[in-house]
Amino acid sequence: MNSGHYIESTAREGRNLITALRTVQDNIIRKLGWVLLIQTAIATHALGATVDPLKPPAESVLEEARTIVRQMADNPKGPYSRIRWYCKDGTVLPPQPYACVPHGGGRQHAEYSPQRTRLSTLGYHVGTIFAALPWEEFWDSGQRHRRLRELALESYLTEVADGWVLKQARHYRGRVQVEDEEAAGRALLIRMLSERSWLIDNFLLARETVRVVPHQGGEDLTRSIRRSAQDIAEANTEFERLRIEVHTSPTARTAAKIRGWAASRDGDTGNSAGVRQAMALADALDDLYGERGRSKRLREAQKLLERNDATKEIAPHLKSNESLTARDRVASIAKVLRLLRLKIESDIEADLRLRLFDLFDDLEAELQIAVRSALDSTDLHRFTLLKFCRDLVDASYGSGMLSKTEADYTIRQLLRVEDQESVSTAEYLETSRTLNRAVGWPVTTVRYVFAEPLTRYAALDERAFGFVDDMLRGSPVLALAQATRFLAFDAQLAAGVHRSVAGRPAPALMALNPGLARGRLRVLREAELAAGVQPARSEIVVLPQTVAELAPVAGILTGGEGNLLSHLQLLARNLGIPNVSVSAAMFANVEALNGKEVVLAVDSAGSIVLEPVENLSAMSLAMISENQSVIEPGSLEVPEPNLEWRDPIPLAKLRRKLSGRTVGPKAANLGELHRLFPGKVAPALALPFGLFSAHMETGSPSLREQLVASYQAHREGRLPEDRLHVELTRLREAISHLQLDTQSRQQILEYMAREFGNDPDYGIFIRSDTNVEDLPGFSGAGLSETLPHVVGRDQQLANISKVWASVLSPRSIAWRANLMKNPERIYASVLLMKSVPADKSGVLATTDLVTYEEGVTVSTGWGIGGAVAGEAAETLVLLPDGKERLISEAKTPFRRGLAKDGGFSWQPAAPGSVLTADEKRQLRELISQVMHKYEPVEDTEGRVMPWDIEFGFVDGQLTLFQIRPLVEKGYRRAARVTRHLSGDKRAPLARYVALDELTARPGPEKQ
Repeated sequence: MNSGHYIESTAREGRNLITALRTVQDNIIRKLGWVLLIQTAIATHALGATVDPLKPPAESVLEEARTIVRQMADNPKGPYSRIRWYCKDGTVLPPQPYACVPHGGGRQHAEYSPQRTRLSTLGYHVGTIFAALPWEEFWDSGQRHRRLRELALESYLTEVADGWVLKQARHYRGRVQVEDEEAAGRALLIRMLSERSWLIDNFLLARETVRVVPHQGGEDLTRSIRRSAQDIAEANTEFERLRIEVHTSPTARTAAKIRGWAASRDGDTGNSAGVRQAMALADALDDLYGERGRSKRLREAQKLLERNDATKEIAPHLKSNESLTARDRVASIAKVLRLLRLKIESDIEADLRLRLFDLFDDLEAELQIAVRSALDSTDLHRFTLLKFCRDLVDASYGSGMLSKTEADYTIRQLLRVEDQESVSTAEYLETSRTLNRAVGWPVTTVRYVFAEPLTRYAALDERAFGFVDDMLRGSPVLALAQATRFLAFDAQLAAGVHRSVAGRPAPALMALNPGLARGRLRVLREAELAAGVQPARSEIVVLPQTVAELAPVAGILTGGEGNLLSHLQLLARNLGIPNVSVSAAMFANVEALNGKEVVLAVDSAGSIVLEPVENLSAMSLAMISENQSVIEPGSLEVPEPNLEWRDPIPLAKLRRKLSGRTVGPKAANLGELHRLFPGKVAPALALPFGLFSAHMETGSPSLREQLVASYQAHREGRLPEDRLHVELTRLREAISHLQLDTQSRQQILEYMAREFGNDPDYGIFIRSDTNVEDLPGFSGAGLSETLPHVVGRDQQLANISKVWASVLSPRSIAWRANLMKNPERIYASVLLMKSVPADKSGVLATTDLVTYEEGVTVSTGWGIGGAVAGEAAETLVLLPDGKERLISEAKTPFRRGLAKDGGFSWQPAAPGSVLTADEKRQLRELISQVMHKYEPVEDTEGRVMPWDIEFGFVDGQLTLFQIRPLVEKGYRRAARVTRHLSGDKRAPLARYVALDELTARPGPEKQ
């Protein structure tokens, strides 16, 4: 097949991608809100946080709020009670003509109803009247500008939910005066845009606020067109195909199709409103996509730029736009968008900033048209697509969807290959991976910017889930995704990386963890996630986004990359559970397999096969069975530790050889860290297994005897699984209420005074540390309970038994289920660590978890406990040559600090870079010293295991919290099966690729 046919076929795949986006976004991005709620709640529980700024309201609050919203929607006055004059001197008068003239003038608008006031106290401001919105409420600087962020969600629900609380009140005469609303809105925006330093840090929020606040600005035709098409489709199911076209790939030709649809129903008197709405939609499409409307808007934009000295240099990039080719038009508009952002962030008048913001919607609409036209070309080649993507990265930065760091990093990677005649397939593949990541970064950006209202409004009304989709769909990111799709497929072909779903190529998948699994595919819906539903151990689950905590499963496919070094990811690697990131473009293909028995095979080179069992031969199934098991049920025998030693052990006496014998690996390895890196480890004290065992022997029968009897009865079939869990829950509760005996209590207090000092206000982290966390082939990273920053001696001592009890927590039992031959031998030690007020913290692995080549993966978040709970942390791969690879920026809205009375306090966290250059240097030095000083540990297959290290920084100085081997299971088994299922298509096809062509092989439709 020649290159032209290949591109034509690839273009079809690209168009199919865009056609699928509506369904995909409905099934992914709509779910992101729920996942955000769940991740936050889980992370809060896991880390013991006392206050959570992103926690959704209680169900009682939500039910009251929903009742009020329903009543408002049915009320002709909506959230208002009556019309009043509001005079400048503060007088409020009935709606009589010129009532405020004697009082210096004023404005007439509706008065909020008591219901609206009550809803506001519940956290939902609806039916906002800007003429009545004071600056102090609008700005709300003490709460991360929460009111600004909320305006966007309020506007979105009003637009997509048939008016929402204004459903009946949209025609309530006098509720607002348009001129007053625009004047008030403009004044608020001008004042907001005068805050230059704030604007630079909150560009996307400022832009969206400009869009939703009335101010005599431009109209966002693209969004209103999409909303109109949705309304028609909801009332007329036969319009759905046209609705999809409007939402995914509209052109000027779409208007003719809609007029044809309307003409075929013109005689249907029962559908006259739908026909009129369709004709209005067609007119709007003509205005947006027709040459006359497009040219008019560009000329107006050009004139605005020419009239102002500050923007004259931008104007020439729009002058000859009509005469340019589609590809040149993309480059021109992309450059203008980037220059507009730079100009808005410069030292100019707020009024000009507002007018420049008003240009964005029209320019982005023009960009989408040009991109579709350019990608229809049959003469695209690699060089063209690389430059095309560079332009779209510029545009995405200009629109506020990419940060400067993200855009600069991506463009540097593109420039490294763009000007060469040929590049290595490895570098070409890495470039396409960078672009894939760049397409995903805006999702976390939108979630970061609108985190609080997205959490609250999605809990109130699930239609708010579509907000993220709506923002992304109208931005240049959608165009970047289209172009990236072409390159990703081509790069994977050239590099011999095979990725398929049900026999079809799936270049938009990304391997997070190699492994092999066979089981029923289960898509976990948002309602199930919100209700805490956990899948079965044998299932392969599909999640909208990586969660912080999950019961063990056979395989995981996630709608987002998440955090490569979160506890969930480390546990997946530990058990050889395959984990795959699924882009929006592929989510519908994966979801189509819901309920089927499938095989998921992922190798360390990044090849992925997801195939229904019904499609596989008997020989393939036999091979899968031979290679599937990583840890045989009942194959791990827990050794009996030394229970004689009961005295606390100070940090200076802890050694690696004590791991699993006297204390758990956390304490033993921390002592080794202290010995090798003096001054970098916080004061700590270990309470050995023997102390736990001694307190388990109390009572008749003792708790230990009851535990042994329960497991024995289960093995003999006398105690079913469900009753075993009931019995273990009872025992866990009993353990949590154990009281330290007087001698142990006094002894611990003496050791604490010696190790931690006599300051009565210091806090400690109380960490569980078991004898089953460091077994051959199994690591319990993240399974144990940690109670953070416990303050007060009585509280500290009382919580020791609660941490003991965590050895029988449902999560710990689930991840160890059936693996242990003798689970009754599980013992808990406790590690007491003095609280460290870390400015930033994270975890690193001394391996490249992205490409599995040489490098170190580092995930870091702001504050305490950063990166371990699955949040959007800064993730980098530090390369041997001193360079680094950006995987993701930190985009978690809040950071944890140490609260004075214990637990966590929360402060807003800035997005972007976390580690400084000097802190990266310290980490590189640490890694070098660890590799030199630590005796290597081999896995069951004789390979040297990477290290997993938790760290923090206090005032720029490195502190170490933990080190342990990083268990990675089943790579070779997974590789054998992946190679078999992908056949010779996985063999490397080229060492170098020429940039003036594309791989002349069958496109995605025919491969």
